[in-house]
Amino acid sequence: MNAASYSPSLWRRLWYTRLSNVLRGRFDAGLDWRQQIALAELPVELANAVVEVVGRSRLWRDEKLAVANELVAHFQDGLEAGRSPQELLGTFGDLKAAAQLIRRAKRRNRPIIWHVWHYGWMALLMLAALYVVTGIWMSFDRPQIRVNYLAEINKVAQAVPAGERAWPAYREALLALGFDQSEGDTSAARFLASEAKPGDVDWPSQEKFLNDHAEAIAKLRAAAMGPTLGFVAVTAEAGFSGTDQKLFGRQVPNQQATPDNDSPLQDSLISVMLPLGQLRSAGRTLRADALRAAAGGDGATAYTNVMAMLGVSRHSQETPFFISLLTSEAIQAKARNVVRDVLADYPNLWAGDQLQRVAHAFASSRVDWQRGFEGERMFFYDIMQRIYTDNGAGDGHLAFRVADHVNVFQMIESLGGDSPPANSAFSNTTLALLTLPAANIVVASRKEMADAYEKLMGRAQAEMEKPLWLQDKNAPFESEVRALQQGPTGRIHFWLLELLFPGLDALRNRIALSDGERDGLFIGLALELYHRQHHQWPSSLADLSPQWLPETPVDRITGKPLKYKIVDDRPLVYSVGPDHDDDGGRPTEKDVRPCSPTSTADDGDWIIWTTARKSH
Repeated sequence: MNAASYSPSLWRRLWYTRLSNVLRGRFDAGLDWRQQIALAELPVELANAVVEVVGRSRLWRDEKLAVANELVAHFQDGLEAGRSPQELLGTFGDLKAAAQLIRRAKRRNRPIIWHVWHYGWMALLMLAALYVVTGIWMSFDRPQIRVNYLAEINKVAQAVPAGERAWPAYREALLALGFDQSEGDTSAARFLASEAKPGDVDWPSQEKFLNDHAEAIAKLRAAAMGPTLGFVAVTAEAGFSGTDQKLFGRQVPNQQATPDNDSPLQDSLISVMLPLGQLRSAGRTLRADALRAAAGGDGATAYTNVMAMLGVSRHSQETPFFISLLTSEAIQAKARNVVRDVLADYPNLWAGDQLQRVAHAFASSRVDWQRGFEGERMFFYDIMQRIYTDNGAGDGHLAFRVADHVNVFQMIESLGGDSPPANSAFSNTTLALLTLPAANIVVASRKEMADAYEKLMGRAQAEMEKPLWLQDKNAPFESEVRALQQGPTGRIHFWLLELLFPGLDALRNRIALSDGERDGLFIGLALELYHRQHHQWPSSLADLSPQWLPETPVDRITGKPLKYKIVDDRPLVYSVGPDHDDDGGRPTEKDVRPCSPTSTADDGDWIIWTTARKSH
């Protein structure tokens, strides 16, 4: 273009007019640098050089105007000094290089806010690119199932010869009793719906069921006496044998079908199916039959049923999970109640040597609560290895694909019970892939998650090895988990802890209640033996040691001596309860046991033993 002949159009004049002048109606094209060059009337070659340099600078309009004015002034000064246009162009140098130098200089002089904005969005673009690249890189890593924890759990059962396993005998007895989950409402289901005692309204129907199934109950007792349960745990995906389906209510159409290898929880402990409900049913049946036998004066059968209940309790403990141990303890609690009821209503049913054997049997049957920590750790690390990668040094990040068609976010939602993987919003691969890097920034790494878990579990395990009165009850375990979750992202950071950390505060209370009730049983048996020998109750519990008790148990809540009194010529042994206030043996309003030994909310005492009917 010939700058000397430059003539702007009306639109160009409007475009290059400052806004303030436009508002005044003045279209002076004051920012039109081409116009300024034309008005300078430089020689054509110089004018064209200025146009080319300014055009190549790619600056703002006002900056281009300033550059144009500066270059025009430069060349005008040279012409006035007597230098020719060719000479001026020769000394000016390469036009492209000059435009680049001018651009850099002008950009450096721009306001600081422009530099912040300019480099800010450049940084954002770089971060976005890095984010995408990181997500793509992470998407290629998959978890590695290095330990088959289900196989570890089943080692004990599989090591037992098939002929020595108690489970087949349990299965036969329970099916003979009618505990078929596939048949809906049955007489067995109605039997389990009530825990009546002799004299209760529902007892006649209970007694009829027991008498009608005497042979099956005898098989149940024999199964309970077996040394090992021998149940090989399976997952929901793997299915059950045909006969086990009836007990578990599982309907697997094709028993020969291969497992669903696309499931991220295939062979996972979270999918394991255990016969705990069936063992509870066995314990409840034996309890009722023990009371039936006692009411009929059959002390031998009542005694055998109690021993069988302890056998069922022992079998329930073969898998090291807290749920298994709680099932075991629940069965033992029913057995303790049977002993109490027998001594209250039929005090002469059992001979002294039988009472001693009962005491020894319960003493050797205490639930090993520490085994539960072993199982909980296996459960936690089994989930960890299915959602995290493994760098071989104990660390890793959230993987993307945890199965061929399931990503980690689908699995997380499934673990939380929100939805099956197929219904998750994250079934959209693009959304899941874009979320992955952010999730790995916010969520703790494999090592950090494991370290936090071990710290909490180690402290809890050490605390729960102590008697309740020596434990630090001012620092509940659940509050320590919440303490790790402080901050805007704390809950997400340790999400797996919140999801999988066991309810140890409730467990601590249950252990204390269990131990207290066991103490009450031992004291009650010792009191009965003392009474049979001396024909009167002892003046204090200390009189029971060492002949009937190795040592006198203490209050599980306070660590101090238990309270003891005689009510209607029956012994009453109690703890002062969670409020540490002696209420004279008056039970709490809710129950004869405190709901929480670590809480002072319930007024009253905790009755751990009595055969005085109106007191319990």
